[in-house]
Amino acid sequence: MTEPRDELASRNAPLDDDRIASVIVVDPIDGDREAGGAETARAHDPASLDTLPPAHDSLERIAAEPIGDSGPIPLETVDTIESVAVSATTPGDEDEVPLAEAIAPPVLSSPASIEAELVSPAIEPIAAATPLRRYRSWPFRMASGIGRAIEFSFGGASLIVLLAIATGIPGAQILTLGYLIEVSGRIARTGKVRAGMPGWRKAARIGSLALGTLMCLAPIGYLSSLAEAAELIDPTSTSSRGLRIGQWIVTLMLVPHMLAAWFCGGKLRYFFWPLLAPFQLAIWALQWTLASPALRRGLDRTLGEIWPTLVADLCAVTPLTDFFLPAIIGKHLWQGTLWARLRDGFWEFLAGLRLPYLGWLGLRAFVGSVAWLCLPTLLLIGGTALPDGGAVLTGTTGVVLLAIVCLYLPVLQTHFGAVGKLFAMFDLVEARRQIARSPLRHSIALLLVMVLALPLYLFKIELLDGGIWWALGLIFVAFSLPARWVTGWAYARSSRRETKSWLIWRWPIRMAIFPLAIIFAIFVSVTRFLSWGGALGLFEHHAFLVPAPFTRLF
Repeated sequence: MTEPRDELASRNAPLDDDRIASVIVVDPIDGDREAGGAETARAHDPASLDTLPPAHDSLERIAAEPIGDSGPIPLETVDTIESVAVSATTPGDEDEVPLAEAIAPPVLSSPASIEAELVSPAIEPIAAATPLRRYRSWPFRMASGIGRAIEFSFGGASLIVLLAIATGIPGAQILTLGYLIEVSGRIARTGKVRAGMPGWRKAARIGSLALGTLMCLAPIGYLSSLAEAAELIDPTSTSSRGLRIGQWIVTLMLVPHMLAAWFCGGKLRYFFWPLLAPFQLAIWALQWTLASPALRRGLDRTLGEIWPTLVADLCAVTPLTDFFLPAIIGKHLWQGTLWARLRDGFWEFLAGLRLPYLGWLGLRAFVGSVAWLCLPTLLLIGGTALPDGGAVLTGTTGVVLLAIVCLYLPVLQTHFGAVGKLFAMFDLVEARRQIARSPLRHSIALLLVMVLALPLYLFKIELLDGGIWWALGLIFVAFSLPARWVTGWAYARSSRRETKSWLIWRWPIRMAIFPLAIIFAIFVSVTRFLSWGGALGLFEHHAFLVPAPFTRLF
């Protein structure tokens, strides 16, 4: 004779009665239909769902959740759920089978499989509430990928040009150094080389603004030069007056056009929207037509059977206010948000550049690097000013110390970029630990830093005109970025290793890179005889500091 459920539960105290009740809708042991009805009523009470154990929450919600406007689940569905629970929990022999096994719920792979087994046709509308995955066909994905590649290339080129321009502005070189430190630090933190171009989207926006503005101003400047030349020849001639009038007409047409492109974000396509408008509107009208109910049903039954993702992409209509410049301007004029959008967008974009952060990061990196390079550089200068005996001693000592500093300073700068604290610039123990974990990668990074720093020393032979400093900065940035990428990558790989490399592998690599560092230090010491700055030019360590030709501007 079976025992009531309350007595069984009292004998086995660790079992949770609420957990048992949440799984068994009807007691399979005593077959008490009234108890089953009470449990079913509890399952249909939405307020009781908050107290259900999370392990069986999905099963109880299936039995309790209303389906659309049809009300609660029909009794037939509840009987189906009860039958599943009974078949899964009825033991073969009540005297030998433990209670925990007798009342255990069916073991399923996941909550999704529980729902799939218990759901009946009466509650199929639940599946419609699940968000569908957005399909994308390969032609649209390929076109989108090409567009992103073009945007990334343009953004990278704009970023290099902006950094090069910053190297020619007094005091702004610190921003360039801060950006280079941030590049290596991001790669060190994330372990992803693709994180080594932060801000390329904003640089692309600045580049498109500059390029579009220049293209709008070029016709105005051209007509202005023609009008001035005509006025010099004959101020009262018809051609001079016509050119001047044409200049004003073009100015009145292009200046509002340029301001509207600025307002919409400054993307390059906004500067050419009159030329692109016929194609954009034609594509939009085609997609809008295909998305109409009649044509969409026809496409789903024909092409959709073969290529449903293509049909979904063809019928995805983009609002005009997302890409069409007059529609964007008209929307904000209608809503009265034109000035607010312009003001907020400008300040958000300016704050997103993070110029104070980059400046503070670059200044601290500059101070820490100078602290490491000061003593070796002073010894190298002493090799020029002191007598022969002292010059040899101090010069040799300076070369050796500079080589040792070169071994660790790139790692220390990367560590500082990853941590963001000034003490990291002097954490020699951590730098040695990182190198010991991956000596080969750090040696390759150091070799690249030294090799890419050599070409800029050639431009120190003669003082250059200030008008071409930005071109020199372009070379500096183009050669410094790859070195920072590789240094950050080496740091990221070594920081993910918990043990040092073998001694028989570690020491030969470091002993092989040290002579190369000595050669680099000797080359740097010799440049004092070639540079227009003389011995003071030794302080211009552009491999670790700001671009060499502009240090004197601080």
